[in-house]
Order: sequence, then structure tokens, then C-alpha cells
Amino acid sequence: IVRLHGGTINARSADETIEFTVTLPVGKS
Repeated sequence: IVRLHGGTINARSADETIEFTVTLPVGKS
């Protein structure tokens, strides 16, 4: 589980991590 900006996301692969890292800040404030 990776935490970013107070949000928790399950990253299964490196690509997923990069994608969620960019999506989280943009999708969640």
C-alpha cells in the first residue's frame, strides 16, 4: 500500500505506482 497526500492506494506494479501518483493529486485535493 502506498500513501500519498493522505490517500492510500494499492500499487501492484511500478507503472501502476507512477499512474496513481499522478492521478491522486489531480483527482483528490
